[in-house]
Amino acid sequence: MISDLSLFHQTIIERMNALVTFLAPDGTILFWNEAAGQITGYPAREVIGKNKIWKQLYPDPVYRKEITKMITDVIEEQAYLRNFETRIITEDGSEKYISWNTSEVRSSGGTITGYVAVGVDITDKVLNKRQLREREELFHGITSAAYNGIILLDEDSTITYWNPAAERIFSYQKQEAKGSHIIDLLAPENARMEWQSVLAKTGSHELDARRKDGSLIPSELTLSTVTIKNRPHTIIVIRDLTEQKRSESQMRLLSTIVQTSQEAIISVSVSGTILSWNKAAEEMTGIPEEKAIDAPVLNLITLKEGEDQIAEAISQSDHAVISAILPDRQGMEHDVIISVTPLFGGEGLSLLIRDITEVKKAQRTMIAYIREATARLKMPVEVVRENIEDILEMFEDTTPDCDSAALRLRVQMTHLAQIAETIRELNAALTDEDADIPEAYRAFLLE
Repeated sequence: MISDLSLFHQTIIERMNALVTFLAPDGTILFWNEAAGQITGYPAREVIGKNKIWKQLYPDPVYRKEITKMITDVIEEQAYLRNFETRIITEDGSEKYISWNTSEVRSSGGTITGYVAVGVDITDKVLNKRQLREREELFHGITSAAYNGIILLDEDSTITYWNPAAERIFSYQKQEAKGSHIIDLLAPENARMEWQSVLAKTGSHELDARRKDGSLIPSELTLSTVTIKNRPHTIIVIRDLTEQKRSESQMRLLSTIVQTSQEAIISVSVSGTILSWNKAAEEMTGIPEEKAIDAPVLNLITLKEGEDQIAEAISQSDHAVISAILPDRQGMEHDVIISVTPLFGGEGLSLLIRDITEVKKAQRTMIAYIREATARLKMPVEVVRENIEDILEMFEDTTPDCDSAALRLRVQMTHLAQIAETIRELNAALTDEDADIPEAYRAFLLE
């Protein structure tokens, strides 16, 4: 048959960018074009007149048997193959994918004299489809496991993809969300224009979004554009900021408490460098925050007493309560209590320094008043006690002399008056606002 082809047709077949072969009814190769040799690695001289090429292209007997049965079934049904895809192994051992089309060749009497088979190398197409499928599987795997909501919009801002995290955040199931316009689904009524403006941009934006139950959540939308099937699409990653906003609010509250505290609060790293330094620390030491941050804490806080204990607590990252004396910039000494506490997670320590100078002063003042009161009351009380004992003895041992007893009682009345006057003077000192007694202890002594 091939000899009867015109030179023109033969040239076209030889130059085709597809595998073209002519097979005898028993599978013997009668024609094998140049492209067939290039695709398979087997040139015509090794193939023509033989039928072993099929075992070479399909070396796996199980796969070869499967393909043979499929071809037989198809040919019995429709007498030819159309876009029948198989996997071949080339001469160098690489895999290629071929799409086959066949037709019968019959004699003028109707007898089948052979088959023409045309195979197109679709390896790149198959691999591209496989890679695309793998990328899609990877995309769905990643987005399904993602903590943040991931939404895909078409060019009309209609939702075409809605991941499980978006279901969790907004309470809309995938089938409810897909096909909806994102503004109709998620934008609060008073923020539709703002959403419309954001959808026209890329990058990150903070907006309120609406859940299925109508409640609003602070959200961060990160938008990027992609082209899918030559059409523009938008990927939106939505992060629920509820916990972040709550944490930020708590941190601001904590920062306010620390900054307004009357006690110096300092945080230090495990190496002893200062991480934070509140206003009370500035006032207590005279050192501004900008000079304190990153400085070694023991270089800035010079203790007259207690420095060794502080250094040990920092080095061991341990709890400690230490009494110390802290000189200020003017050289005045302050009695302080330093509480050392490890930070959560072992990232450092906090030092809380309480100035107890006034407390110590109040204690000393109170002790002085008690000593003075004791000294001023001790002698009159002793005299009264002794005279009363004498009077009792006089009544017990002899006939009492009323005049003498009366005289002695008058003397005791004088002593008692002195005691009462002393108590009155002490009480007046306590109630006198100009007296040098701290208010806390004044109230305590007057109770």
